[in-house]
Amino acid sequence: MNAEQKQRAIAVITKWWAADSNKAVLSTGYEMAGVLQELIEQPTSVPVLTVECEPGYWSRGHYHEGTKPYIAPTAVWKLPIGTNLYIASEPIDASEPEPVGEAVDFNGWRIVRWKEKESSFPLGTKFYTAPPAPSVPDTDLARDAERWLSQRDLELLVTFGMQADDCDADGHTLSKEQTRRLCELGVLRNVGFGRSEMTSFGCVLFDQHWEQSRSLPLRTHAEYAALAAEKGGAA
Repeated sequence: MNAEQKQRAIAVITKWWAADSNKAVLSTGYEMAGVLQELIEQPTSVPVLTVECEPGYWSRGHYHEGTKPYIAPTAVWKLPIGTNLYIASEPIDASEPEPVGEAVDFNGWRIVRWKEKESSFPLGTKFYTAPPAPSVPDTDLARDAERWLSQRDLELLVTFGMQADDCDADGHTLSKEQTRRLCELGVLRNVGFGRSEMTSFGCVLFDQHWEQSRSLPLRTHAEYAALAAEKGGAA
């Protein structure tokens, strides 16, 4: 997933949580399915060259086990002229990573012109034809929660969560308008008879506000309860 796809996914998830009608849920569901389908169809990075140990060979009547780094010439011959090679398939911080080699023609032979000596690459090094996507740095957990909600809305959510966790509290102190607003933002939901509860999305933001470990992936309330019971039993 690249940076642009991550931002689109965040936007559509936000719209889905804030949906207040079946039509809106269905519409944003189609958008979410489109983003997922795009990720599924995205080609997987497959190495085209790998530094291996050279095969054994005969010399002066004696067989010798290979010990030096080696790249199979037959694999190089399959590369189109001008193919750039990269040594990472995972996201990195650099926005425009530099290739480490290029497939060129040398007197009718297909070779790789390396920017460094071929022997400098350790065994197991894999080379790819596409550069890795730049990574998207995560902010610290507390600031991450503040990106989703305004300071006032986050304060209301935290108040609701603390009062909900307090067995001695007689309900919550949020007004109907404040509760309605948090429901519209997708962090609370109305469960009937004047009662509300935090959504899975709300639980994530509540945890992030306290800089606790991320409550991801999203879970149902039953799954959260089972997980809490499991942790309590282990303690």
